[in-house]
Amino acid sequence: KDIHPRLLFSSSEIEQIKILIQSDAFAKATYDNIISRANSLLTSPILGYGLDGAGLRITNIHTFSNNQLPFLVLAYQFTKDSRYAARCWQQLDAMCSWPDWGANRHFLDAGIAAKGAGLALDGLFDYLTSAQRLRLYTAIKNFVLQPGKTQIETNTGVWKWYLSNDNWNGICHGGMIMGALA
Repeated sequence: KDIHPRLLFSSSEIEQIKILIQSDAFAKATYDNIISRANSLLTSPILGYGLDGAGLRITNIHTFSNNQLPFLVLAYQFTKDSRYAARCWQQLDAMCSWPDWGANRHFLDAGIAAKGAGLALDGLFDYLTSAQRLRLYTAIKNFVLQPGKTQIETNTGVWKWYLSNDNWNGICHGGMIMGALA
């Protein structure tokens, strides 16, 4: 239908939340927390590329995709204040310039990055230009979808996350699905 957002929430659900915060104390407190956290991120530094001490994980992928991006996307959806979308895009743009998202070392990073990028691509769709959307789409494809597909089809990879019976399987596949659907 070419309607965005659509992956985790819809525009009508965002509108329902905006109505609910007028009468529901829990919803209001949650909304205020989201806006407060997003506000604190507006002036936070852009996270850089770097591996952990073991030379495996890109910890800033986890920090951004799990602890920053959802607040910025939701704050943008609630308020349509472009500062939230712009700050989110600044970090995503930096990530698109990184050499990788960890697919060939620690695929969990790649799955988490794809989940975040997919959420941003969907939730910021009306803010992003076609060139920005293409840049993000290309990064998802090159840094996650193609390496993941290759690892699954050739039964390769440092660790066979696609055969595991733990959270890696769900996180990696879920992130790939979010990225592909976005």
